[in-house]
Amino acid sequence: MRVLDRLDDSPAPVLTDMADTLAQNPLAVALLGDQTRHTGLARSAYYRWFTDAAERLEEDHERHTRTQAARLRAALTSGSDTARAARIVAELRESNPEFVRVFIP
Repeated sequence: MRVLDRLDDSPAPVLTDMADTLAQNPLAVALLGDQTRHTGLARSAYYRWFTDAAERLEEDHERHTRTQAARLRAALTSGSDTARAARIVAELRESNPEFVRVFIP
């Protein structure tokens, strides 16, 4: 936290391998909003990318979609919370056709 507190000229979040934001410095909050406010499966930026239109404002949408799916695949097989990753994958397979298209198990 001391390192994060000293980064006063750069936005900096602290993320888990599931893309949960654990902490942010003030510049990161100003740039990204308070990402620690999310609960449940939505704590994961991977989940939010596929379920929240406000998260999908990237210019290179297709590349970012594939990147999010690839990172979730990595978390599913070697992450710190593979059970939660599996729950996210199952939920997205049920609810999001785009996820099904890009997520190659």
